[in-house]
Amino acid sequence: MTINLSSLDFWDLLENYTLAENPQSFNDENTEITMLYPPLLGEGYKQHIWLNSGIKLTIHSYQLNQDLIIDNSNEETDCIEFAFKLKSDCQINNHYFNFNKYSYIIGKHRQGAIVKYQGNSVNKGVDIHLDMNKFSDFLENSYEQNFPPCLKSILSQEQKNFSLSYPLKFSSAIELVIKQIINCPYQGLIKNIYLEGKSLELIALYFDLLTKCDRPYFSQTSSFNSSDVEAIYQAKEIIEKNFDNPPTLSDLAQQVRLSNRKLEQGFHQVFNTTVFGYLRQYRLKIAGELLREKKTNISLISSLVGYSSHSAFTKAFQKQFGVTPKIYQLLS
Repeated sequence: MTINLSSLDFWDLLENYTLAENPQSFNDENTEITMLYPPLLGEGYKQHIWLNSGIKLTIHSYQLNQDLIIDNSNEETDCIEFAFKLKSDCQINNHYFNFNKYSYIIGKHRQGAIVKYQGNSVNKGVDIHLDMNKFSDFLENSYEQNFPPCLKSILSQEQKNFSLSYPLKFSSAIELVIKQIINCPYQGLIKNIYLEGKSLELIALYFDLLTKCDRPYFSQTSSFNSSDVEAIYQAKEIIEKNFDNPPTLSDLAQQVRLSNRKLEQGFHQVFNTTVFGYLRQYRLKIAGELLREKKTNISLISSLVGYSSHSAFTKAFQKQFGVTPKIYQLLS
């Protein structure tokens, strides 16, 4: 059996059951609320903690009796959500995720997001909700080349559709901070300061993870599911391993079990370039590394990265880096 609820009905159900169990739960002076899951849905809780900085921290620990679908079509929020899942099994629109130590971001526009949680599965983790206005100054000062493109897309004020970053396996450092938040030993003001610091530490660690392993975001209209994206990244790895003698587009598509068209579309969405464009960029990146080492002459480097024509290599390199290979090597 599957239970279907709107997001409003879901929260009303948890609130009414929590009030029945503990009438003082929603006192105006409370900065923490622990919402209980009614037996109809399962058992466990969602604990909301409002910190002095304006961060809302949510700690999850629950298990559902049966499948639960929550429709967020009418949900409005000015917050972005950083989700850190120790355990979770769900489907968000057409994207299936069996989360085990994964993290992702949901943009502020939730309209169109349908979330299905699997019954009899354990859900445990931490979510950090940030007001978009508090992020605006940071965004204005961080649109540099090293800032992850998918994060720009999700956090942009121009993003009007539901958007979800690609879930990334998180490190033991992130797992440790999550467990420190869940098992916070303090109370009162010290607890607030401690949790605020840990929340910001989690965000910092997540940003570091993104810069090392940038992945795309999924929009409401995306035609790519998680297995398609994995195939696209597999194609990327094949290109990088064989950049000096790459397979044809058809051969590459066949290796990763995608059509030529879907492979090209995927590279546009994930890497904002064509398959050939990615190959060219990677070849020139390797060329730049070899030039900085100053151990190999330019003609040989041209050949090593797959260019049969020295003039074609020079032209492509100058277009990419703004200077000729010779000048680049002298300046390195």
